[in-house]
Amino acid sequence: PKQVTYDGTFSGRIVHALTYRAPDEPIETNGKHVVVVGIGTTGCELASELARSHAASVTLSARSGNWILPKRINGEAAAKSAPLSHPADTVPAVMRMLPPALRQWVMERMTERAFKKRFGARMKRFHELGLPPPPASPLTKRPTLAQDLMELLESGAITARPGIERLDGKTVTFTDGSQCEADLILNAVGYHLTYDYLPPDIVDTRNDDLELFMGTVHPDRYDLFIVGASRPMGAFWPIAEAQAQFAAAVLSGSCKLPPTMEMRRRAEPILNRRSFNPALYGLSIREEIARRARR
Repeated sequence: PKQVTYDGTFSGRIVHALTYRAPDEPIETNGKHVVVVGIGTTGCELASELARSHAASVTLSARSGNWILPKRINGEAAAKSAPLSHPADTVPAVMRMLPPALRQWVMERMTERAFKKRFGARMKRFHELGLPPPPASPLTKRPTLAQDLMELLESGAITARPGIERLDGKTVTFTDGSQCEADLILNAVGYHLTYDYLPPDIVDTRNDDLELFMGTVHPDRYDLFIVGASRPMGAFWPIAEAQAQFAAAVLSGSCKLPPTMEMRRRAEPILNRRSFNPALYGLSIREEIARRARR
């Protein structure tokens, strides 16, 4: 868990979202003033759950903005209306003909236009309700998924504030000079990437990322596969399945890895990348397996 330090002293409790289980576990929040830090999916979902419980107040603190999308639209999963959001989705033939870098660029432009057209007014409303403005591009960071946040902000069940500047007893002062009382600060600011069971000279995660070939293979080894590290624009498990399929193709002998120099040249960050379209990633996996099988 990433830990945040604040100036001043706090007489309440500060815990990471990792420990949260329910409004009464591990800490009873009934009648308490709670500040949730972070507007990723976890922070927004926890703030929403606490606002629907018996907390005295819920404040959502955000140092920077993000695009916040609904989980459901007209009763259906929002992903159903998002094309090319699964690694197994068929990429149009005209796009498959393009070089990988160009097809990525085209996909980014299409996705940005679709996001802004559909959710631009929604993001303007979130800003009016006190959240920081989102990045100009919805692909800069992985979007937040939160269904009821806007309704709870509009009703006053959740109050939006900027980042925390300092603490004094139970008084929290924010960077805009506003203050609130707090009994609990719940940090939902994410996690560091670590593989404690592997030597750091083999897997270096000091930058909270990994440089991998095809998002799966350690570029200096033919016997180490990382399955499950990703930050896609969509569901996590289908990406892990695509990575497992690539590892299985290599281990079964149906796909031969390229020379180490090529793997190093083509290795990319798996987490800190501008956008991670699942369909294009799945296509790249299938193309690499087919190309290596022919060779």
